[in-house]
Amino acid sequence: MRRRALGDAGDLVVSLGARYEGGYFFNDTNTMENGGHVTYDAAVSYQVLDNTSVAVNVSNLFDKKYIAYGGFGADFYNPGREITATLRRTW
Repeated sequence: MRRRALGDAGDLVVSLGARYEGGYFFNDTNTMENGGHVTYDAAVSYQVLDNTSVAVNVSNLFDKKYIAYGGFGADFYNPGREITATLRRTW
């Protein structure tokens, strides 16, 4: 285990990702289709001390709206942008 002096800069990690979900038909005759879409995510984490880190994650980075499920007379939309922050301490 490597010891850091108080105030030492930690490890910074930046991540970007993309998720693809293909389209599908939602009726018996295959005439109504939900198109495919790409959703982008991002994350940043920083190790503040030897056993303490902070992270911020963003799902649906550009807040793109699409139909997640359709059919039977109703459309259901995807969750919008979601931002979560985590402070983690291990011992």
